[in-house]
Amino acid sequence: MSKPISMDILFSIFTFLPVKSLLRFRCLSKSFFFLIDSPEFINSHLNLPSQTDQNRKLVLGDCHLEGYIYIIDIDNSPITSPVKIERRFKPSVKTPDNFIPVNPDGVFGSCNGVVAMYNKEGITLLNPSTNRFKSFPLWIVDILYNGFGYDSVSDDYKVVMVTKLFSEDFLRVMIYSVKNNSLRRIQDLHSPEPNSYRDYYEYSGVLVGSFLHWVARPRYDESSNDGSLYYNFILAFDLRDEKFHEVPLPLPLPRDTRDGDDKVLNMVSKIGGCLSMSYCFRGYVEIWIMKEYGIQDSWTKLLSLHSRQNLNFNSGLKPLCYSKEGDKVLLDYDKGKELILYDLKNQTFNRINIFKSSKYNKMKYGVFKSGVVCATTLEFPNVNGGSNNSCKNLPRRKKNSKKF
Repeated sequence: MSKPISMDILFSIFTFLPVKSLLRFRCLSKSFFFLIDSPEFINSHLNLPSQTDQNRKLVLGDCHLEGYIYIIDIDNSPITSPVKIERRFKPSVKTPDNFIPVNPDGVFGSCNGVVAMYNKEGITLLNPSTNRFKSFPLWIVDILYNGFGYDSVSDDYKVVMVTKLFSEDFLRVMIYSVKNNSLRRIQDLHSPEPNSYRDYYEYSGVLVGSFLHWVARPRYDESSNDGSLYYNFILAFDLRDEKFHEVPLPLPLPRDTRDGDDKVLNMVSKIGGCLSMSYCFRGYVEIWIMKEYGIQDSWTKLLSLHSRQNLNFNSGLKPLCYSKEGDKVLLDYDKGKELILYDLKNQTFNRINIFKSSKYNKMKYGVFKSGVVCATTLEFPNVNGGSNNSCKNLPRRKKNSKKF
């Protein structure tokens, strides 16, 4: 009679299995359930590079607080038109408190397979792979910058919100701790221009390592003769020590527009684990990547496109990820409405209208924000407080509603 396999051996075997299989195995026995749901196993599975580098998803959200999110499988479905889209209700949990909604800007961050988004009650954290989510009410209305990431020092997920009161000439910085379910204010921010530039730039933080990044504009100073002070810069926030700093740009720095150069930094992103940035100038857009974080000399130009190729760079061009083979780059174009698949070798590209083949018109649902790339994981933050639920308990569609 054969002996049962020890839990230690099963632990090792299960670590190499995809999330989809593990979710099925949870139903086989209580011992499997507790093993797969244990923090030790989830951390081990998360830290295996082969698991997080495949089965990536692109997640977008519409601008309605009680609307939908749209999920595109990047690695297991061909990125061609028409794109296969999965549509889900935004998770929302009712709270007993009266709540003033925050800015309805959909999905604004992704970390370790968990995405952060706004909904009617405040903020929701969702793992699209397991459908686990948690919602928290937040009484902050006018958010200029936001971001979501993991602090490895305190083992805590944090939401960063930078806001401004009408009567103040500086920016308030608020940190929400998911682990402690607490909101606190840290040091005020005086260096960026306090006005909002949402119409032109992404203002959701780009997470690279433990740092969040935004495009920011320096505060205007009439007494300064340094033309570079009029140019955008990359503002970074370290989730560990909760300090701000500036990321060095590639040399030579852009000149002041008054000298005849219209080179403008208008986008930051992450691709291949590296920070990236986009310059627009003279009908071109250049995308650069920082191969070694914080090292100015490591900036390398990835690609260059011209507006003659029927592109409007004012609509935004944001790199999302490399293809599985590494020979193509997937870019978000026009704030979540189109994708561009760029061939690095042939320097050619295909434009893909995400919603073209769908009966759901893109303007009707107001998708106006770039999507985020999300890994497939079992991870979910250690959370105290908030409203917990599973997507399986969301309201069902009416029987006479058509499938997406």
